[in-house]
Amino acid sequence: MLLDLSSIEVKLSQVIDANATFNRGIFTVEIKHKFASLFESTSFEIYANKIGDDPNCYFSYSQEYLYDLTVFEEKPSSRADINFIVKTILVLESEWSGNFKEIIDDFQKLLVANAINKVLVFKCHSTELDGYIGFMNQNIKEYIGGSGNYLLISYINDMHKFIIRTAN
Repeated sequence: MLLDLSSIEVKLSQVIDANATFNRGIFTVEIKHKFASLFESTSFEIYANKIGDDPNCYFSYSQEYLYDLTVFEEKPSSRADINFIVKTILVLESEWSGNFKEIIDDFQKLLVANAINKVLVFKCHSTELDGYIGFMNQNIKEYIGGSGNYLLISYINDMHKFIIRTAN
């Protein structure tokens, strides 16, 4: 299942429109909700922590499962209390510090993820974006055995907008 970029662009615009300035906590919660809502009509399990005081029905569990947001396809096992995980649909990491090393640390978590869709949401200045994306693309090429579709979403702090880049 590939992500619909136009839907994501609309959802990210809603985050910007609802917030006149950047707020790490608000942006984190809203982005998790926006991505979880992409799967509202599916049977996938959605795990995320820090989803706010009023988590909606999208979330199966309000706890983190390895990543900031994880979407699984599961099927019943022989035990009633534990399902098999059969496919990871999406993993999402966010890093708002603006620090290159910390952003790359979270990006590299995505490299090792066995997921169809790998999403990184991070903050940087407009003059840094090409260098950050270039480094990530180089790391994807250098990584042996990796697969998946990368969605690299940058909040450009000097422009108060999101820019989306894809890689695979």
